[in-house]
Amino acid sequence: MMAGVSIAEQAMRRGEALAVLGRALLSPAHAPALFESSPHVVSAPWLSEHLGWSPGRRVLLERFTARIEAMRAQRVMPLCALVGGSFVGTGDAPNDLDALVIYRTDAAPDVIAAVLRTKIEGLDLRYVPEDADPILLIKMTCFFHTLYQGIDNGACRGSMLTLFHDSILAGAD
Repeated sequence: MMAGVSIAEQAMRRGEALAVLGRALLSPAHAPALFESSPHVVSAPWLSEHLGWSPGRRVLLERFTARIEAMRAQRVMPLCALVGGSFVGTGDAPNDLDALVIYRTDAAPDVIAAVLRTKIEGLDLRYVPEDADPILLIKMTCFFHTLYQGIDNGACRGSMLTLFHDSILAGAD
């Protein structure tokens, strides 16, 4: 163990755990496959570091980051994003960056609509509020995870549940 770094924080750095304010979701010792399965829980910096290896990928990540920041500026706070499709594949030039973004907001409905309808070239983003009916939230996440795996095209790639830590921490009291 690294001095002064908790097991949960080490796991988070490896993309293996959700660590929020001292709580962690860790793989039980008797079930090592939990973090080998998709969706993989990663941080936004992990996504950039491990999936931004080509110029085209970095452009998509920059646009995605700018989109997340623009949402925050309008008080539509992204909590996490299920990133998948060709972007989590092995190609140097993915078609786009697909993601289902789960957000929290207290903004007015017209502000929310304007923020979420913004289209950015190279980004195929869908949105669901965290306070949606739990069944809707689960169904949408399952649907997009299955879609992003590309099973219908013969591919089977994982997806990345990307956490935006500062927005999660801001609301986790």
